[in-house]
Amino acid sequence: MPHKNATDRCLVTLVHAAALLAGAVSSPAGAFDLLKYFPTPNGAAWEYRYTESWSTGACSGKRMLSVGAATDEAVTFITSTPEADKCSGANAARGFPPTTDTLGVSLYAYRLVSRNSAIEGATSTTQWMAPLLFLPTFSNVYQTYSSEGMVSETLGDSVRSASYTATVKVIGLEDVNVPAGKFTSTVHVQLVERRTYPPPLTARVVTRTDRWLAREVGVVRLKVEVFVDEQRTESRQLQLLRAQLPAPPADE
Repeated sequence: MPHKNATDRCLVTLVHAAALLAGAVSSPAGAFDLLKYFPTPNGAAWEYRYTESWSTGACSGKRMLSVGAATDEAVTFITSTPEADKCSGANAARGFPPTTDTLGVSLYAYRLVSRNSAIEGATSTTQWMAPLLFLPTFSNVYQTYSSEGMVSETLGDSVRSASYTATVKVIGLEDVNVPAGKFTSTVHVQLVERRTYPPPLTARVVTRTDRWLAREVGVVRLKVEVFVDEQRTESRQLQLLRAQLPAPPADE
């Protein structure tokens, strides 16, 4: 299982060395053990350069992603409040609270169970029922996976629900240049989630998330686009600056 013996490992910094490692180890043609491309041990942390834009403004700066807790059954990811160094347009100072994502873990898949944050003092919770397929733990190029169910969104005393469908596809192997360096043969995985909201606030929301995963490093690049009724309303991108991952256990 992916998380055993992680708690007592010390942290080491992986920047350009990670890029060399990513290029040095290859997978069998067309087949990937994605557990090796998506490390989730306790104490892991990644720092990213982010850019984000919406219909009336844009921001850029730094964001941290870290593993809050990891067991053989679940892992939590904490995304920090961004450190913006440049913003423009209307609502440029809008709040980006820290967010906690909880994923269920099995030998077959990572599944997104819930997302929690606080918006203007109110607790915000999104829950997927059944959990949304986030990432298979083993796949082949061009293989596609599907999931569907209901999603419930709670903000304070307000609750709304929508049906959702989602597909995950392994696009292929791609070289990526990010501030942390060049990563060769990263696995490009695309997740497309579609939500259909019923009356009185009828809407169709599509979120497309592309991730580029480097072996033993994790996500080195992420791109998200949100469309509401076929109009793009938001986009954001993360590019790896540096990663801190527990050292592998010493040989006995």
